Amino acid sequence: MVKKSHGPPEQIGDMRNRSAKNFVSLTEPDAQESISTTSVGSIMTFKEPTGSFHAFGLPRSLLLEFRLLSKPCSVVRETTLKAMNALDSAKNGTSRDSRIVLTGDSGSGKSFLLLQAVDYALQSGWIVLYIPRAISLLDSSTSYQYDPRTQTYQQPPASQQLLKRFLSVNNTTLQSMKITQSINIGRLSNFQVGTPLTQLIDAGIKEPYISCDVLSATLEQLEHQTNHPVLLAIDDFQALYCTSQYRDPDYNRIRSYHLSVPRLLLEYAGGLKSYTKGAVLGAISSTNTNFQAPLELREALQLTGKEVISPYESRSSELVQYMHGLRPFQVPAKLSVPESLGLFGIWSRHLALHTSNDIYFIITPALTSLPHLLGPNDELFHSKYTEASANARQFVRGLLGTIET
Repeated sequence: MVKKSHGPPEQIGDMRNRSAKNFVSLTEPDAQESISTTSVGSIMTFKEPTGSFHAFGLPRSLLLEFRLLSKPCSVVRETTLKAMNALDSAKNGTSRDSRIVLTGDSGSGKSFLLLQAVDYALQSGWIVLYIPRAISLLDSSTSYQYDPRTQTYQQPPASQQLLKRFLSVNNTTLQSMKITQSINIGRLSNFQVGTPLTQLIDAGIKEPYISCDVLSATLEQLEHQTNHPVLLAIDDFQALYCTSQYRDPDYNRIRSYHLSVPRLLLEYAGGLKSYTKGAVLGAISSTNTNFQAPLELREALQLTGKEVISPYESRSSELVQYMHGLRPFQVPAKLSVPESLGLFGIWSRHLALHTSNDIYFIITPALTSLPHLLGPNDELFHSKYTEASANARQFVRGLLGTIET
C-alpha cells in the first residue's frame, strides 16, 4: 500500500520559512526513487517503462507541457496516493469489482492522475492498455465497414493501431504467454492452443482485415490468466457513451455500441466482460463539446448535482447496461498549497518561467525584499495561485504565461 508521508497542511505563508536547501530538494525529480516513498507535493519523474507514453500517445491537453519539460514529471497529490492504493487493492481481484471513473471539475488534473496510474501499473508488473484519446474512436477519423457477422461496424485501422501500441508496451510480459483455447479467424487464420500470444497480435498488425477480431480475441485471452493483473485505462471515457460522428448508409449517426472498438471497451467498462485480476480506470473530460457526458452516465456517476431533470427525459436502456457498477472517484477541484508548490518547483527547475537570471528560486526572508534578484519567487507564486483559484490547469497556464518571448 502507498503510505502518506506528509505532515500537517501547509499554509501559504509557511513557504517563506522554507530553506534554500529544502527548495532545491523539492524541485529535483531524480531525488524521488518511487511513488511509494514520496510525500504530497513532491515531484515524481515518470519512469515510462518501454517508452510507454511515446507508444500509447498522450491526451492533447498534456502535449504542450511534455514538450516543454526536459523530463516528463508530475506532482504527487493526495489523490495520487488514493489512486495507487485503489490499484493495489484491485490487483488481486476481478476487474468487475474495480471499475472506477475519475470525475471532477475541468482542469482539476484527471488526465494527469490517469497517467500517473498507468505509469505506476507498468512499474508494478501490470499488463496495460491505455487509450489517451477515446474520442478518436468515435469522431469518424478512421475508415469503417459493416460486418454482418457481428452486426457492428468494424474499425480495422483503429484496431490495428491499438494492437501495435499494446504489443510495443507490453511485449516483454506477453512473450511468455500462450493461447489457452483455439481461435479461428476467417478461413486462413487459425491459432492452436499453445501458440504464443504475440503471434496472434502480430497477425492482427500485419493483416488489417482481421485486426478487429484479433483485438477482441487478445483481450479475451487475458481474461483468465492470473500471473499479471490487467489495467484498461481510458481517457475521454464519456465519449464511449456518446453517439459517434460516423454515419450509416441512411446518413444517421451510428451509436457507439454499434462500433467494434467502443463496444468492446464498453463491455469491459460495464462488467459484461472482466479480467480475473485487474481494473478498468477511466477519466471524464469536458473540453470537447461534441462529446459531453450523456444524462445516463451523469446519473450513474452521481454527477447531476442540482441539475433540473425533466421526469419525461428519455434514457437509453442499451447504454445503461454498460454503466452498472461504475464507481466515481472525485478529483479535488483545487490544489493544496504543498501540491501547488510542487508544480511551481517543476516549472522553475526547468527554467520555464520569466526570470532575469538563471538561478534556482530561493525563498528566504532576507531575499523577499529584493525581488529584482529573484527569478520565480514568493510573489509570483502567490499571484498565480490566486489567479487560478487553485485550479491545476489554470495555475500551469498562468505560470507558462510568464515565459519570455
